[in-house]
Amino acid sequence: AAGENLGVRRPAREGDGALDRREGVRVDHRAHEVREVGDVADAHLREVGEEPLGRVEPIQIDLGGGLRFLLRGGIDRVDRLGDGSYEIVDYKTGSAYLPGGLAATFAGGRQLQHALYALAAAELLRATDPAARVAWGSYYFPTTRGRGERVRRPQGDPRIVAAVLSDLFDVLAGGAFVHTTDAHDCKYCEFPRACGRDPVARAAVKVEHEGNPALAPYRRLSERE
Repeated sequence: AAGENLGVRRPAREGDGALDRREGVRVDHRAHEVREVGDVADAHLREVGEEPLGRVEPIQIDLGGGLRFLLRGGIDRVDRLGDGSYEIVDYKTGSAYLPGGLAATFAGGRQLQHALYALAAAELLRATDPAARVAWGSYYFPTTRGRGERVRRPQGDPRIVAAVLSDLFDVLAGGAFVHTTDAHDCKYCEFPRACGRDPVARAAVKVEHEGNPALAPYRRLSERE
């Protein structure tokens, strides 16, 4: 749907350093320092007033049930759609690829950006639009390799997002980080010897062993398609 563009992050000016969206930081090559995007966005806001949604402080996301966390990052674009709802657009360089495939929604916790940015954007937008609703999150591949493809994800029940994040936090809290069970994940890895012999097969045995409670959160998360 056609809509109004509310914000596009301007490309870095010559000499300002490069914006690395993968890591969410701006690297100033002249000063050899790394600064968080939130700080850069706020400085840019004070300078030219072009980031009405910019904020220095991280956003607190509260999904209920005691699940609260702070989130800091940079949203590439926010569109207001014809029906009054909003869409978050994230630009991706390179070919049209997402971990777990373009058809996945969460891909076992590996595709979370659209959901997290939608939650953060809704929190920011409600400062001026109390009824703000982010209906879509999308990944846009504008380069020749990406062929201009755009992958859209509907943003529905926040309880589903809460369930995925709860599983992810349980994995982090448990500290049981198992090797991937998908050999395709290792396709471009430059350090396969670090994982020893047949790491995918060995990991599969561990994950499939239901008598291993330490990996229960990982199993739940991996089932989140």
